[in-house]
Amino acid sequence: MKSICLGVWNRERKPRKLMNRVAGNPDAFDSLRKAWRVYAENAKEARRLSKISIPRDVFEGLEAVRKSNLTNMLDRPMVAKLAAEMGFFETTEWLMDHRKEYAEGIFRGFEVDEEA
Repeated sequence: MKSICLGVWNRERKPRKLMNRVAGNPDAFDSLRKAWRVYAENAKEARRLSKISIPRDVFEGLEAVRKSNLTNMLDRPMVAKLAAEMGFFETTEWLMDHRKEYAEGIFRGFEVDEEA
């Protein structure tokens, strides 16, 4: 029996052979898929558990605002305003320049970067 596919213009053509080396060996494909899944889960877990590194003066400003209980820490513009009012101008500048890092740090946590 001959396998034939109909193309877009209703022409008969033979199906293409798979050139993938893994296609002929289902065990190899499964092992690759499992290895990738383990790698992806480990990378995601490491990213989830790692804290955001920030300079000490920025950390002190964020801690001062957090301990004041004057705003929700998710309200970044208000946190920046309160930090400026408390005299932590480095914190305000960092918050304006690092929006994504601040959002991730709220959920993953912050750590002081001693090198900065």
